[in-house]
Amino acid sequence: MKNRNTQAQQYIDYVRTSVLKFYISDYLVFKNLPETVIFYKALKVQPVTKKAICTAFDLNIEAMCRYKRQLEKEGLLEQSDKKEICKYTGHLAHLLTTNTFLFKVNKRE
Repeated sequence: MKNRNTQAQQYIDYVRTSVLKFYISDYLVFKNLPETVIFYKALKVQPVTKKAICTAFDLNIEAMCRYKRQLEKEGLLEQSDKKEICKYTGHLAHLLTTNTFLFKVNKRE
């Protein structure tokens, strides 16, 4: 079980690092943004689960659930066609992104 927890934490660290590198920012500066902006911007970098993003940036999961629905209604959120194993929880889940190009590239292949 300890190995699973270590892998999950490494994945969360990877998600956080990749987002911060993309925006050339550090964690404290990024955390000063509103939660909705952090959620939207973080999902633009790479497709991940909502729980992974919320954990990586200490976001309120329930609030981001409501914001996720709002983004879906506005057509700003793309969801993977198939469920994949979340590298954080180990459960099947759809990956999310606000960069719809990330999924469209894969659909052509």
